[in-house]
Amino acid sequence: MWEYPTWDVPRLGGGMAIGLIATIHVLVAHFSVGAGIILAVGETVARKKSDETILNFLRIFSKWLLLIGFVFGAVSGVAIWFSISLASTRATSMLIHTFVWFWAIEWVFFLVEIVSGYAYYASWGRISPRQHTALAWIYAIAAWMSLFIISGILSFMLSPGDWIQTRDVWDGFLNPTF
Repeated sequence: MWEYPTWDVPRLGGGMAIGLIATIHVLVAHFSVGAGIILAVGETVARKKSDETILNFLRIFSKWLLLIGFVFGAVSGVAIWFSISLASTRATSMLIHTFVWFWAIEWVFFLVEIVSGYAYYASWGRISPRQHTALAWIYAIAAWMSLFIISGILSFMLSPGDWIQTRDVWDGFLNPTF
């Protein structure tokens, strides 16, 4: 079997480097998911009440979602993949191979999340209120689904459950800590 090179971070270790990068990314990712729910619920309420104050807040808030969630989140997300690929090559390969279809589904939701998020921000005042609110809900649902799928995959690393005996992807995904 081919031996992969490993990445050792002096005085810190590869695992700790992954942990630091992942902690920052998780904070940003959860902000992005929560922001999507705030935008969707907030715009729904604001449109029903014709509340321009809330709509103005959401317009500004959506810009911060792009800056924090999409720009910083993208950089930290790439940093996670880079660091886990170097520090834990076999584990990364195993997660990709075991959950390849879950990753594919997550990437589709992530693509929908990014496209709808940018469209939401760019379409303020350019499309109907109903369409704009729908974009917010599309973003919120796609972001939540992306988080849901990643949670199943990552919690597998803590408790693979019956997957150890069965090697069934559903046993791995629907593990005890999911």
